Amino acid sequence: MGKVVGIENWSIIEGNKLNPYQAPELQTIKIHGEVYGHPDFEDGKEVTTSTVIKREGRFINTRNTRYHLGYPSMDYTAYCVKHNLNIWKIIEEDANGH
Repeated sequence: MGKVVGIENWSIIEGNKLNPYQAPELQTIKIHGEVYGHPDFEDGKEVTTSTVIKREGRFINTRNTRYHLGYPSMDYTAYCVKHNLNIWKIIEEDANGH
């Protein structure tokens, strides 16, 4: 997979919003945030990744790119705290097919 790209100020978004009939176990996630060190984008550019397929600690893999997760966005962190959601568990379960 090549160079690791940093992603900061990120949040998790659902990848199957266009298909309300998608089975829950087939739901996917993507990460939205500011990338650093990406060969196709200027540093700080807001992007949405393709589907997350694997998580290892603070690293996620999509089909073509390996990202290092920096700090999540403050708004997203506040939302997760308010709703008693564990950010890291959400990524791991979805990326590893649980």
